[in-house]
Amino acid sequence: MLSKDDAILETVLVHEIDAASPRPDEPLCIYVRNDAGKTIDPSAELIAAIQKRYPNAGPRTRCSGGGPEPVTVTADGRGAMGFDVGPVKWDGAAALVEGGGGSRGGVRTIREVEYRVEAAGTGWKVASERVVRQM
Repeated sequence: MLSKDDAILETVLVHEIDAASPRPDEPLCIYVRNDAGKTIDPSAELIAAIQKRYPNAGPRTRCSGGGPEPVTVTADGRGAMGFDVGPVKWDGAAALVEGGGGSRGGVRTIREVEYRVEAAGTGWKVASERVVRQM
């Protein structure tokens, strides 16, 4: 079962992956930012939850690149799309999470969005989003 923070991250990641429209066979590299801003692997439970909808998703350690370098699966050099989100910050009953959207790398621009995630029935939903950084 997912922790509360992982359930929030799943909601944001699925939102970002849906918006990025990856190719059906395209590997997805999932990055999570901790409270210090360092990218780390997501929990195994979070990867498993994402894989239910996107079977090609995997942790950041299987990938390399990003930013000005193309994102690739390290083992075979295959092109991939990377997603990095986090950390989860609580604002009362809602959570705030930043995400950079999907990227295949090879770019020097960034667009960071802050997502407000709120309870919806027995789960969570992205209630709003706002751009917090763009260069």
